[in-house]
Amino acid sequence: MLVGQDVYQLSPGAAAVRHRYAERFHFSLWGRPNMRKRWVLRHRKEPAVREVADDLAWTVASDLGQILPTEWISITVRHAVPDQFAQSLELSGMAKMLERLIRHHPSAAQHTIGSILRDLQDRHGVPAAVTGQALRCALTMDGSLDATTLRNYLERVLPTGYADAD
Repeated sequence: MLVGQDVYQLSPGAAAVRHRYAERFHFSLWGRPNMRKRWVLRHRKEPAVREVADDLAWTVASDLGQILPTEWISITVRHAVPDQFAQSLELSGMAKMLERLIRHHPSAAQHTIGSILRDLQDRHGVPAAVTGQALRCALTMDGSLDATTLRNYLERVLPTGYADAD
């Protein structure tokens, strides 16, 4: 890992992207002999190549806002959830998009969830607790976040007592 590019400063989703790209870049730079001989100097060893790959991957992970346009995803989720509620549809597709937002942009996801809670309360009279419970259920059933991570996140975001309600 490079100094000043601490993985812990990235969201979990960004850190996963960083790791995935670091492995891909390392393979591209070191694992393919035809490519390696084009640029590798005699004094350059695999750890140096791994460092370059890690730096390239950090660049990708730190630019997730451009890779996954946060604002567009947030707007889509904010508009789709009330629409699906109104039509009594399942929230599975929105749960997956919301989970991606939680993984990659947790602050934007928090804002998005807050907007959903307010919009459904103000426009449709659905109590925030009911909406929070529905989102929790959808994320639990259709998401892939581990239970502890999801519970901890929702405890910070949803109205008191509805992150862990059964």
